[in-house]
This record gives sequence, structure tokens and C-alpha cells, in this order.
Amino acid sequence: GDKVTYQITVANNGSLDAKLESLTMIESSNDAILITKKGINQGSVLEANDTAVLTVVMEYNPEVTEQPASTTASTTITFNYVQSSSEYETLYTLEYMSKTTESDSNIKVYEKSVHLDETGLNVDIDDINLSKLGYEFKGWYTKTIGGTKADSSLTYNTIVNGDTTTLSSKLYGRWAVKYYTVNYDAQGGLSRLPITWAWSQNGESFLQDTTKHGYTLLGWYTEPNGGGMEIQNETTIGQVYQYIYGQGKDDTSKEITLYAYWQQNEYTVTYDSDGGSAVPSKTVHYTDTGLNADTPTKSGYTFAGWYAPTGVLVNDNTMFAACVTGDTVSGVTLTAHWTQN
Repeated sequence: GDKVTYQITVANNGSLDAKLESLTMIESSNDAILITKKGINQGSVLEANDTAVLTVVMEYNPEVTEQPASTTASTTITFNYVQSSSEYETLYTLEYMSKTTESDSNIKVYEKSVHLDETGLNVDIDDINLSKLGYEFKGWYTKTIGGTKADSSLTYNTIVNGDTTTLSSKLYGRWAVKYYTVNYDAQGGLSRLPITWAWSQNGESFLQDTTKHGYTLLGWYTEPNGGGMEIQNETTIGQVYQYIYGQGKDDTSKEITLYAYWQQNEYTVTYDSDGGSAVPSKTVHYTDTGLNADTPTKSGYTFAGWYAPTGVLVNDNTMFAACVTGDTVSGVTLTAHWTQN
């Protein structure tokens, strides 16, 4: 395969805790192979009669595109543990607080016991199954707002500002919302440009206005012709994304397309026969033709056609749209023209 994973178990079989004074990894020189490690950090304390696991992953470097001279690599890992002195005997509780997919409030997602000057306090969110859909994890911090980000050198002593009487403290997970491109297919209406919206934004923000002559916008949907999910004001980008791509998905490389759904307006055509015989009205749509009605009669006159307010002489191919100005009217009256015999 393209990846090999090794797990190295370190056991403390003694009666005293041991601090990892240094951890070195000497790699063979092969740019085609990447070697990474996680699970045990310099400064961590291995308690008596306990074990710790270091995970080492060796995989091909995707940036190397040419056939390498060698496809093998080796590494030498050296653990340097020293017996803990009295300053490490007191254990402090460090709680890891975070918002999650299920909770918008900070809750405890993990805790561990640490020594005063122990480093390596960062916890990999994959190791504790922590996730928040639609958000990118930015690290652990000593405060919910501001504070110090936990790096490889942060110690419990730093978190509590040297107050060794504080036996428990917290780190807070910080997240950044992800953004998604939304395309608007107006389905023949006034076009709208794509816009990028946050995972948490709702339809009240991202739904767009559009118009189409002779139609009323019924809403936006995830499929054409009113198919799929109807977008409401309270619908979030995250809900739309998961409807399209599946629950638990939040890949920002994929885009969302919404489709306008229209209903044709109905218009009433009435006929003013100008003293001739009565002609019943009819109901049409904006682009309908066939507006000519039965030919009326008027004593002493010959019928010369129906005329719209726009001056158009109506024939069998004349659309309703040509008889009116704009599409905000409810109908039109066609007037008979006559030629005296």
C-alpha cells in the first residue's frame, strides 16, 4: 500500500513515574518517504506500571512525482526517560472543553491528569473522536476568547499562572466556521451570481430575489421543478449541504446549487366590441397566443380586428405579452375596430 503504520508501546514497569526528557527520531535520507509520529510528546510523564503508545506512519510523499531511486526508508527513535522528582508527584486535572456538532455550548470532551511542568498538552481531536460539522478546528486555548494557544511548550504551570493550589483547569477548543459556494439557477428568471455563505447561515440570509416575466416565484429548491428540499427562512447552509451530499459531510470543495421554482400567472382578456355583439372573456398566461375571439357583428359595419392598448393588431400568433406593458397587470381589454359599410 501507500502507507505503513507502526505502534511502539513503551512500558514503565517501575514503582516511580518517569518523565520523557527527550524524544528524538533520526530518519534515513529519502525524500520519497514521509515519516510522522504522534501519541507521545516530550515532557510527558509515564506513570508507574503504565504504558504509552507512539504511532509512527511511513507513507509516500505525494509531492515526489518522479520514480525515486529507492522506495525504502528507516528511522531510529530514542526515548530518554528520567525518574520524576518531587515536583512531578502532584497530579493536576486538565479538562478539555469544546463545542461539538451536538452542542453549541462548551462541554467537557476529555480530561487527563498532568504534572505541573508537563508539556505536550495538545490533544489530537481525532484521538478523542471530537468533531464539529461545518467548522475547522483551530486549536486548544486557555480562554474561550483570546488566551494562549496550546503549543508543544505549554505547561499546566503556565495555564494557572504559577498558582500550584489550583488543582484543576481547562483548555477550550476553538473552531472557525467553513464557507460554501452557493449557485443560483433562476430557471429563466433574472440571473444571480454565486455567493459564498457560512455553514450556519440560514435562508433568511442566503435566499435571493429574482423575477421572471409572467411568473411568480414559489421558492428555491435543491432540484429543478420544485424537486428535492424546499429552502425555508430557517434552513441553514449546513442542512442543505447534508441533504445533497449526505449526513456528516462538510467538504468545502463541493458547491451547492439552488433552483428557482416558478408558477405561471393567469391573466384575463376581455373584449370591448364597441357596439357590436358581446364576446366572452378568456384566461391566458403571459406567453400564450390565440387571443382572437369569435368575430363579433355590428349592423352596417365590417369587423376589422381586435386591437390591444399597445396598438398591436392581434392575430393568431400574437402573445399576451405583446398586448400589455410589463407583467404587473391583471389582464387586458382588446377593442374591436370596424369599417363602415
